[in-house]
Amino acid sequence: MIPTPDHPVSNRKRSMRNNPAPDEIIRLRECIQAFYGIGITAAQDQCAEMLHTSRRSWQQWERGERKMHPAFWELILIKSACLLGKSAVHGARHGNTDRKEELC
Repeated sequence: MIPTPDHPVSNRKRSMRNNPAPDEIIRLRECIQAFYGIGITAAQDQCAEMLHTSRRSWQQWERGERKMHPAFWELILIKSACLLGKSAVHGARHGNTDRKEELC
């Protein structure tokens, strides 16, 4: 059987293309870390809590051992935009974390 565009297998492959890269996940955590003035582990805890998941899962996403589902990525971008401001999230998403004002 050949999957059609609306077949679940085809949809899964399409959604997996939107997974964030580990460096995007790390940049977002670094923004939250800078905002709160906390260490890496505490920032990972904060990020994991925002997604109702464990620190271990967050660490695996950062290391690229697991792929973060696009829905989780979208949720944390929304939540962090409320917390940090839209420019910080845009900086994390697009790698523009070299300027302080884009971090927090």
